[in-house]
Amino acid sequence: MLTLITSMNLKLYHAYGSNFLSSWKINSAPDIQLIVMFEGEGKEIVANSHQSDLIIIDSIQSDLFLLFNSKFSQFKEAHGLVEKNSKFIYNYRYDAIRFAFKIFSIYKAIANGLVNDDFGWLDSDIICKRNFSAADLKQFFPEPNSIASYLGRNNFPKPNAYSECGFVGYNYLNASTTEFILDFINFYMNGDIFTLKEWHDCFVFDHLRHKYESQGGLFKNLSEDLINEDHPFVLTGLGNYFDHLKGPERKIRGYS
Repeated sequence: MLTLITSMNLKLYHAYGSNFLSSWKINSAPDIQLIVMFEGEGKEIVANSHQSDLIIIDSIQSDLFLLFNSKFSQFKEAHGLVEKNSKFIYNYRYDAIRFAFKIFSIYKAIANGLVNDDFGWLDSDIICKRNFSAADLKQFFPEPNSIASYLGRNNFPKPNAYSECGFVGYNYLNASTTEFILDFINFYMNGDIFTLKEWHDCFVFDHLRHKYESQGGLFKNLSEDLINEDHPFVLTGLGNYFDHLKGPERKIRGYS
C-alpha cells in the first residue's frame, strides 16, 4: 500500500486542509493511505470529520521534535525573522521551525510503523481532481535503484533556486532511503540547517540530494523537462490528479 504523508494545524485545516481531506476521501482508492500529522490543538476536530481506515490523523509531537524545538525555537531568527534597519522582517526562506514539520512528520510516521511500502510527502494545500489508485501514482515514485523522486527547478526562485517539494516520493526498499531520512533529521537536530543559504526543507533536501548524488546515489527528477518553470508540480503528470494551490494567490483563486 502506498502511503502519502502531510501535516497541518487547525488554522491551515480551516483555510484549505478540510477541502484537501474531503477531496481525498472522494477520489482516493483503498490501496493508498494518507497520514496527517497534526500540529498543536484541534486534532480531535479533524479526526471526527475525516479519520477513516485510509486517513490516519496523528500528532506530530515526539520526544525528538520537542527536543528540536527546545534547542532552536527560542531564537526569533529560526522563525524567519531577519533584522533589517533595526527591524525584524519575516522571510519564509529562514523559517526553519515552520518547515521542520515536513521531515519530522515523515520521521514519526516511519518510526511508528505506519509505512510499509513506498511513501511520499504531499503538501496539504492540495485539491484532488479525479479518482486515483496506487497504480496511477506509482509512476511518480522512484525506480527500484533510486532513493527519491522530486520536482527539480534550476532557475526559480531567485536568487537561490531550489526544488519544489510539494511532492517528494521515497523508495521504501532502498537501504539508502533510511540513511537519507536520518541525515535529513540530523541536519535539523545538529543545527546544520543554519549553515545553509536558506533554512527551509527544500534547501535541505537539495543539499542532501547533491551530497548523495556525488556518492553515486540516484534520484528521479519528475520535472527534468520543466526545470525553468516556477510551478512544475501541476505541469507534470501529477497535475492530472492534484492541483497544488502553492502560494497565497492560488489559494485565493482556488486553482493554479
